[in-house]
Amino acid sequence: MNQNRTEWVMHVWGKKRDTLELNQVEKFHLDILKTFQEQHRRFDRILVNIALDDVNDQNLFEFLKKEIGSVLVNDNVEFRYCQNDPIKGEYVTFRPYVFDRIGEDVDIFYSHFKGYGTSVTVYKESFPMRIVDLCEMFWTYIMYNYSLNMKDVEKNLKKNSTYGWYMMRNKEDRHCIGFYDDYHNCLQEGDERFKEYVADDLHKHYPGSFAWYNMKNIGKSLKDKPLITSVTDEYLLRQSVGKDVGLCTHFCEVYLMNFLNEDECYSVNDFDEQICNMSNTMYTELYPAKTVAREHLKGFEKYLIENGLI
Repeated sequence: MNQNRTEWVMHVWGKKRDTLELNQVEKFHLDILKTFQEQHRRFDRILVNIALDDVNDQNLFEFLKKEIGSVLVNDNVEFRYCQNDPIKGEYVTFRPYVFDRIGEDVDIFYSHFKGYGTSVTVYKESFPMRIVDLCEMFWTYIMYNYSLNMKDVEKNLKKNSTYGWYMMRNKEDRHCIGFYDDYHNCLQEGDERFKEYVADDLHKHYPGSFAWYNMKNIGKSLKDKPLITSVTDEYLLRQSVGKDVGLCTHFCEVYLMNFLNEDECYSVNDFDEQICNMSNTMYTELYPAKTVAREHLKGFEKYLIENGLI
């Protein structure tokens, strides 16, 4: 890529299981990762952090390390593990390996094994979980495809702070706007100084959390905002007590961009109209609507057919 050091930070849930076998979510991600092995080589380091339900389960760690490592093509792949915390979610990876490195001269791509479930209420009578699963798979498929277009990343990340497949603003997501309002209200209730640093009222974010971060540019943007970069685990957890919003759980997707200007957060696509016209959330409409990322529908459905998933 460019002259900057590049790293890929990957969060994986080491979900407890009775036998050492890959689940469907893990199989899907490994299949997709195989298709981007040329891109793997473009990173100076790939760091995989496995959040184990039982931090002492070394057998599961070694199993997942072997399976994931078998598809990653890079001479510098590092595996780490930690205790999974349902309250913190991806925070256990994103905080130490991405957020706490703000100011470093490095570009970081963050991803996770999306698809284990959603915190959004889904009415099963109207939307069978099979529909939700397909939406999450398609969502994941297009995030990988848009995020790993390395030429476009090189072109646009160097002059921006973030780069993502689609930047949603609160006005587009009419189904979930209340969640984003609640998140930031919850954050600000304990310390009103957070309000002073909010860049706008858009609650902008990349749905699904896959995103690139130019850590040096972010450091420049936030150099006079130490409150933002030094927020503690204790504060986030305390503010979440008794609330429907988990400040740590959704930290990687929602927190940081709230304090960055819109013009420094790059969006590969503009799906505003398509998202606005959905009759329900992306968790139930993204794939069936067939209006978002249409250029990737054929490839996704080919995968489903070849693997007997549809």
